[in-house]
Amino acid sequence: MAQNSVAPDHDRLTFADGFVLEAPCRSSFDEAMALVSEHGGVQAHRTLPKDADALAEVLSKQKGRRDRLPDAEKTEVLSPLSVGELRKYEAVKKAHPDALVCFAQNGYFELYGKDAEKAAPLLGTKLLEKKVRGKPSLPVTGFRETAWVAGSHKLWKSGADVFLSKDGETFKELKAADYIPVGATLNVDGIKCRIDAVDFTADEVRLTNIEDKNRPIRFSESIQYVRSYVEDAGTAIYDTIPKKPAARESIRDKLKSAQKAQPPRTPKPQKLKGKDMEL
Repeated sequence: MAQNSVAPDHDRLTFADGFVLEAPCRSSFDEAMALVSEHGGVQAHRTLPKDADALAEVLSKQKGRRDRLPDAEKTEVLSPLSVGELRKYEAVKKAHPDALVCFAQNGYFELYGKDAEKAAPLLGTKLLEKKVRGKPSLPVTGFRETAWVAGSHKLWKSGADVFLSKDGETFKELKAADYIPVGATLNVDGIKCRIDAVDFTADEVRLTNIEDKNRPIRFSESIQYVRSYVEDAGTAIYDTIPKKPAARESIRDKLKSAQKAQPPRTPKPQKLKGKDMEL
């Protein structure tokens, strides 16, 4: 039979003033009580084995047995999606085809299909199957409604548009372009910079130091580093984005507009000839 325990040898007790007492297990308590008035209370108590190597071997074997035990698989059961709710989701997705659509269902914001496949590794969540009544199942993942801020921001910082829908209304919409707004000016380490470009795949933001307009200096930083300064700046940063000039109207368009603006001509009455002129 495998050995599962090791016989104890003695106790080691450490008192408040640092004094250490080593005594047989049966008598260690009484001996310690007699020393409390002199050395203070017992701060640490440890029972030592007769064979330390044997104890280490037993603990190692027990750990090995635990490691071989299969993890208890927890089956997650999701409520099926009705056809009516599926149609609502499809309408939202059609209106926002490029966004990761998070659809509120039973206390969760759920993502389906390709959105779910993209979102699962970003969220660190499992990819499950969502049953749809009368239709094939869909891949699904998501996060609790109460954790919508953290969940949506994990998706947003990947450079994706994120759209949260609940009860047929827009719950929250996050645009990838707003995560780090290109064209905006920003103070980075006390230096006035312009955001030139963002590459989410390369984790890179390209900036230009515009302190000296005659000698602009270009450099790059990580996305999260620049994002921290964007958050510090607040909504005011979006006001620094240069407005695009209105498109100039072509000459042809001007002529068409002028023709439409002219009132219709009233046809002149025609003179009657011949017999038609007789009264």
